[in-house]
Amino acid sequence: MHFTTFVASVAALAMGASAAPASGPYDPFAQVRLYPQSDCEQPNVGYVSIRRSAINKCGQLDGTYTIKSLNIEQLTDNAKGCTLYTFSDVSCKEDRQEVSVGSCHTGAEQYGSYLLSCE
Repeated sequence: MHFTTFVASVAALAMGASAAPASGPYDPFAQVRLYPQSDCEQPNVGYVSIRRSAINKCGQLDGTYTIKSLNIEQLTDNAKGCTLYTFSDVSCKEDRQEVSVGSCHTGAEQYGSYLLSCE
C-alpha cells in the first residue's frame, strides 16, 4: 500500500514540475534601444525593458538624454497582439507614432514617452 502511495506521489510531483510557470507582473514583453541621434547610430544611451506591469500604461523616457531615435530589439511571445507607440511629450498625448519592429524609428524632434498597447 505504501508503494502505490509513493508511486502516485512521485507521478504527481513530476507532473507539477513540468507545468509552465505562472505569469507575473515582471514577465518581459519588449526591449527598446534608445539613441540620442536621429539615425539609431551608436553610442546608444540604454534601453527600456517593458514588462507585464507596464502594458497599457504611459511610460516616460529618462529625461537625462534627448531621445531622437529608437528601435525594438526584442518582442517576446507575450507581446503578440501588442503595438508600441511613441509620443513627443511625457504624458502620451502628443504626436503619437507607431513603432515598427526591425527598423530605426525616427521622425519626432525628440521622444518623451511610450505606450505598449495590448488587447
